[in-house]
Amino acid sequence: MIQGLVIAPVLVGLGWAGAVALRTWRAAADQGQAQTIAQTEPEQALGYLAAALRWRPDDADLWRERATYSGFGTPRQARRDALHALALNPRDWRAWQALGLLDFELGDLQASRRDLAKATRYDHGFASHFALGNLALVQGDQAAFQKEMAAALAIAPADRADFALRALVDHSKLGAAGLAALLPAQRPEIVAESVRFFVREGRFAAATAAWGRLHCRPYQFADCRVAALSLANALTAAAFAESQTTPPQPPRPSRSEPQLPSARELADSAMDVWNQAVAAGMLAQARISPGSVADGRFQHAWVGPAFSWRSTQAVPLETVAGPLGRGNALQVAFDGYQPDEVVLLNEFVPVLPETAYAISFRSRRTRIGSESGLTLRVLAGPNRELAALPAKLALAWDLNSATVQVPAAAALLELSFEYRRPVGQVRLHDPVQIADVELTPLSP
Repeated sequence: MIQGLVIAPVLVGLGWAGAVALRTWRAAADQGQAQTIAQTEPEQALGYLAAALRWRPDDADLWRERATYSGFGTPRQARRDALHALALNPRDWRAWQALGLLDFELGDLQASRRDLAKATRYDHGFASHFALGNLALVQGDQAAFQKEMAAALAIAPADRADFALRALVDHSKLGAAGLAALLPAQRPEIVAESVRFFVREGRFAAATAAWGRLHCRPYQFADCRVAALSLANALTAAAFAESQTTPPQPPRPSRSEPQLPSARELADSAMDVWNQAVAAGMLAQARISPGSVADGRFQHAWVGPAFSWRSTQAVPLETVAGPLGRGNALQVAFDGYQPDEVVLLNEFVPVLPETAYAISFRSRRTRIGSESGLTLRVLAGPNRELAALPAKLALAWDLNSATVQVPAAAALLELSFEYRRPVGQVRLHDPVQIADVELTPLSP
């Protein structure tokens, strides 16, 4: 009898626990089905949620999901579902966010803002701050909008930062310095992503201002290196494109929009970014100054075209020992199957305007032959060639040189090694070597 009195409650308890487990399992199965088809079959998804709620009416997540799925069709009922979810779990930030969006849909902006503020209190996450910032924007509160986007960026996953940056670029009234001031300096990976984002948007002033807030420890150099190269390469490409046939006229003051930077300003900014990255140890390259070829002896990684070589990978390239033991030489593996016209590699070199320079390089072929077609083109702007130096291709090293005069409006020269098959010749089909690419200012 005593054993029966002890065992009976245990069996009852086990039966109750089993029933709860069964109901939980059935509810979870219906919930999973609803989540799977919610995007394509919302009505059927709501049916599954209704079935799940019959099994577990005490589950706050189910009420919240039903409020989310039914918000556009029946917002008032959805709001009641969200409130039911909060009654069961008042600390669920997702339910507060759902309630905030429903209040916004129903036209109660003040209630919506209070709801979303509650969401940020319990979540401290990106989504809540982002939603609250957008609501502030709708209400015309720029200060609150900027504050919430800054808070979102401070905690954003790296792959979500662009959402807040896009909102700021499209809707804030801030200039470059103001945008940069909202970036979380304590999170270099987000600042680095901001630099790249502004570069993609063509907002070079904002990208440069963001770069000024980027402070990386050695273990963060990978993100910072990508940002430095992205910005330097974009600035030099823009500077080269801005080069004009005649010097630009002084800009007229404008209250409506800021003046675009000149080619010289863009090139100077690119040099500053490059040299700062080198000094900080982010780039394992050499410092750059006007009138000097970067890596003329091919001793560094190719990360250009800004102040470093960039390979088009059209023909295999490799470095070998240079002449007289001075650095490396570039070996171009011509095999006779390369295109008739092809760019091999190029880089931008900063120069001083209205200055004469001597440009030179050494070249040789590795086997006996007579084919040619390798040329170094020197350009001061798009389609603006200053010189073309055909490479001498004998078995011994030979020097190729020319003099160029930099136009007044040019801030950069592009050095471009190209192959063009001469008329009447077969394609080059032997390896060729290039070394000692140099630019030297000439005395006036």
